[in-house]
Amino acid sequence: MKSIKNLTVLYENSKNDLKRILNSEYVEDLELLELIDTLTFNNSFAIKKDTTYDLNEIAKIFRFYEDLLKNSFQENKNRFEIEFKLYLLLIKVFTELCNTFVNDKNKIPDIDNFFQILKESKNMLKLTVPLDLKHLNILNNLIGEQLYYFSHIHYHDINAYPLEYTFEKYLLNLERMFHGFDLSLASDFGNKEFTNKEIELEILKNNASFLILTLIYKIYRYKTVDIFDNEKFKDIIIFYIDNFNSPINIDKFSIKSFEEVILRDFLSSTLYIKKITKHNLLEQKLVILELYTDEYKQLIDNIKKIDFQERQ
Repeated sequence: MKSIKNLTVLYENSKNDLKRILNSEYVEDLELLELIDTLTFNNSFAIKKDTTYDLNEIAKIFRFYEDLLKNSFQENKNRFEIEFKLYLLLIKVFTELCNTFVNDKNKIPDIDNFFQILKESKNMLKLTVPLDLKHLNILNNLIGEQLYYFSHIHYHDINAYPLEYTFEKYLLNLERMFHGFDLSLASDFGNKEFTNKEIELEILKNNASFLILTLIYKIYRYKTVDIFDNEKFKDIIIFYIDNFNSPINIDKFSIKSFEEVILRDFLSSTLYIKKITKHNLLEQKLVILELYTDEYKQLIDNIKKIDFQERQ
């Protein structure tokens, strides 16, 4: 059993390693996997085999930590606090690992699978350890982060469902994003260990605007323009306007004016995040769009064109 002093050193070193990884221009999954191995005390959980991830092994990691936390809560509160920090750091590393999956069609389902395991772990921990509000808020922050980091990535075929359902689904995804952001905000984004409100708000804006842009361009390709007068589509617009204080008069709404605002928000947030964190979300989003090149060709061209103009 590691001493509290050794656990504290492990936490500080691992936290610094994660900051170093996140401050690099490209985040590699191999470095994150090595960090997971360190955070599990080198217990050799075989979570990756070739190019696939073993969900059972990942679940074992969280059972391992749940047992640690249950025992330390009963026996040594100081030890519990540092082990809880390590547990939170482990969740953060898995979240960043999922960020490396978003440009791979085959790995996107793993994101949902990972987060299901995380939710189960959170619920199990709440059953076995009487967490106080502070600990619950920090856990909620990490769950919230996942909602606005990844709710935009799943493909939706608007021809396979009634249009009303499609609009409701997109609005629900937007609401999930903002709910997740509010959860994270409530814990001050994990006490600002790795980020701050300004960065996270721009990430939210980037992902929310991207989500709406994909919907608009699906409609351009498959439907008629008068569909933009649909009240449920306007609900999406109003929700976005109200939450980002966008300069749009809904009474004088036109799809072109709304699209211009959304594109500006998307590109400005991309530039801000790249400047502050070095992460190129524009490149990431273009890769996502290129997974479905035919459907999003017009959007890809417009983003590249406006980005080029902005940089002149």
